[in-house]
Amino acid sequence: MFISLPPLLFYNLIMNVTRLFIISSSLAILTACGPTQILDQAPGGITAGGEAENGWFIPEGEEQQSRKRTWDLRHQKLWVRFDFEHERVNGLTELFLTSLDDGNARIILDAKAMDIDSVYTVHTSEHLEFKNDSSTLSISLPEAVDQGDSLFVAIRYASTRPERGLYFIDPLDLDPVRPTQVWTLGQPEDNSFWFPTIDSPLERATQETWISVPEPYKTLSNGALIESRVMPGDSLRTDYWVMDKPHSPYLFALAVGDYSVSSSWNHDTLFKYFTEPAYAEYADLIYENTEDMLDYIETKTGVAYPWGIYAQVPVRGFIASGMENTTASILYDGVQIDERARLDISHQGLIMHELIHQWFGNYVTAKNWANLPLNEGFANYFEILYSGHRQGDSEAVWNSLDNRDEYFTEARRMRRPVIFNRYTEPEDMYDSHTYAKTGQILRMLHDYVGEETWWTSLNAYLSRFAFDEVDVSDLQDVFEQQTGRDLSWFFDQWFHQPGHPEMEVTADTAGNEVQVRIRQVQDMERQPVFRLHTTVQLRTSGSVYDRPVIINKADSTYRFSLCGTLEDVILDPDGLQLAEVRQTGGVQARYGRLRHPSVAVIRQAINELGGEEWNSDMETAMLDLAENHSFRGIRKSAMEALAANRHEGLVEFALTRTPENEPESRVRVPALHLLDGFGGEGIKYHLETMTSDSSYHVAAAAIRLYGRSFPDEAHTVLFGFMDTDSHGQVIKTALAEALSNSSSVEAYEMLYELAGEPGDYDYIRIALAGLAVWATEDDLREEIGQLYRNRLDDPYEATRNVAGSGLQYLEEE
Repeated sequence: MFISLPPLLFYNLIMNVTRLFIISSSLAILTACGPTQILDQAPGGITAGGEAENGWFIPEGEEQQSRKRTWDLRHQKLWVRFDFEHERVNGLTELFLTSLDDGNARIILDAKAMDIDSVYTVHTSEHLEFKNDSSTLSISLPEAVDQGDSLFVAIRYASTRPERGLYFIDPLDLDPVRPTQVWTLGQPEDNSFWFPTIDSPLERATQETWISVPEPYKTLSNGALIESRVMPGDSLRTDYWVMDKPHSPYLFALAVGDYSVSSSWNHDTLFKYFTEPAYAEYADLIYENTEDMLDYIETKTGVAYPWGIYAQVPVRGFIASGMENTTASILYDGVQIDERARLDISHQGLIMHELIHQWFGNYVTAKNWANLPLNEGFANYFEILYSGHRQGDSEAVWNSLDNRDEYFTEARRMRRPVIFNRYTEPEDMYDSHTYAKTGQILRMLHDYVGEETWWTSLNAYLSRFAFDEVDVSDLQDVFEQQTGRDLSWFFDQWFHQPGHPEMEVTADTAGNEVQVRIRQVQDMERQPVFRLHTTVQLRTSGSVYDRPVIINKADSTYRFSLCGTLEDVILDPDGLQLAEVRQTGGVQARYGRLRHPSVAVIRQAINELGGEEWNSDMETAMLDLAENHSFRGIRKSAMEALAANRHEGLVEFALTRTPENEPESRVRVPALHLLDGFGGEGIKYHLETMTSDSSYHVAAAAIRLYGRSFPDEAHTVLFGFMDTDSHGQVIKTALAEALSNSSSVEAYEMLYELAGEPGDYDYIRIALAGLAVWATEDDLREEIGQLYRNRLDDPYEATRNVAGSGLQYLEEE
């Protein structure tokens, strides 16, 4: 659909497109100066579900059932070669199957939208009758087989332009920017779009793969590369890969492309690092700490890496950030960074996420998609654990808070049990409940059982269920055996019930005693009353007391004796609980919390103060944090608060935020935003200087702001960036935005050049949109129109859409 708009509105549209009660009570008396006495309480429960009046809902799809297994897939061989012109996979596969039933006369395989040429037995070459539809291949056996009997079946097939599972990138080598590649992404059940198999996480098989490709393409598949040679009479090179340990078919994978490959041997594991040739010199930087991560996992879990080989490869156009195929993680191409991009971007979390899946997901596999959070939750939490290991506790807490906020954002719209079998499609499970929420649940479990028990439990879990499938009851059973405790309350409320606690904390003092009231105020018609094992922190004029409490009532009150004058009461100061907490106290209490040692407390105080009316006291407090706090996350949050309330009096401070006194690029960016809307020679000089910042993102922010603040001069200062490539092309994107503010002919010429460049980049679309404001110039109208017409044949849909909208505007103007 084309939308005709005035030029400026058209440009702004494209710019935006390119940036998606139960009441009960209990009373506990606790003493801050002496021993703590905790009242044991009974857990609450949950009632009916349904639509939310307050804006969120619980999904209510049909209950999903795991398919009945009639055959056990033991081993699968694959021979594949590619018809690049027609985007076709020509394949032969052999499946070694063992019957799980008596009288088994039919094999039903997943084979989605495939052309089946023939089906036959391997040992006798006897052709078998078959029927195939859009999703399955049904093979009739000449005679029934009984339980335990095995057979080899071969299938010749072709899959043309697979809808999913296998993807051709620039197969005809016509794109001057993207290289030709082929890659796969099988999860959840998409591998059966490019080869027939039993596409279920319940299956587990060993694998052999022969991939025939032209030079100079490299291949990657599961396991070890055993042989690479040109077969007699063939023009293609065939690489032979062997995966000798069983894994689920959704983890079968391949990648093909022009790559440089480096390798190392460490921890009894062969590491292979793929990069596009232009990034070969940065391989150590791109995959930094991979081997340390593996050492961390082995040391902490006590379970050695199970597979012997680990490779990583970036691919173009990947539809996820990464995929943990056994021994061969495929990553999106943005992981390829240079030294300058490293200042802004880290993919350490992604690399750890896919690596830990080799244990949690591949070695021990969720038996169905309802239990997918067992795979993804551990991957999410190990990202946090490793960030703490490398960068300190504050980094781990900060990452946890980011995950909590991600889940809370989703929970404002939808809440479901984490273990959930009422999805419509397996892809519905790929949400913040599966990732962020489950990671935080595991963080709470870690805190509850303690450090030593946590790691011994993980060791027991991985050891007991090695090369096996699990559901959440298996995880619960392991932790109950290791702790000797009944954990049904924990697993029920966090894994099987929706939502999270929302709590209000108030405090009253009388003499040397404080009474702390904690109320759970979430919608308890559809969510439980949660049981939490947490801490109340009492801060007095002389001391700090952390007192453990158990909360499992909707309304609980605790009394503490005081030693000194009470200054503050904080529930869960380390931010361990997956709960939204409105702490006691007003604005002055929040000011005091800005000096708290916990970044969780400071972050919440900054966020809450941001909702108050801005004043000079807040500004002074934020300036102090932005300039002096040791943790970059706090400095960044304070700087963002200042930028949201900027005024000319902050300009002088903003001009001091240079690399010499602010080493973190992610703080220098919001510091530049303090200057937005102000002019003057000092700001102009500063912005021009910062366009050469060592950070791509800081330089881009300076370029963008220069174009807004000094549009008539932008082309003279920014011309030198026309040929500057950067990670994600952030420099050219900022340049296109900056030039779109200018009315100079030189800016038009620069925009026109950017709009004509090849590739799938935002800056091209921004430049195309920016040209629309020039359409009223008769001498430029035809030139712009021809450019739009040329880009209607662009290989990238987003660019075609912008060109089409622009062309319709010209035609209707």
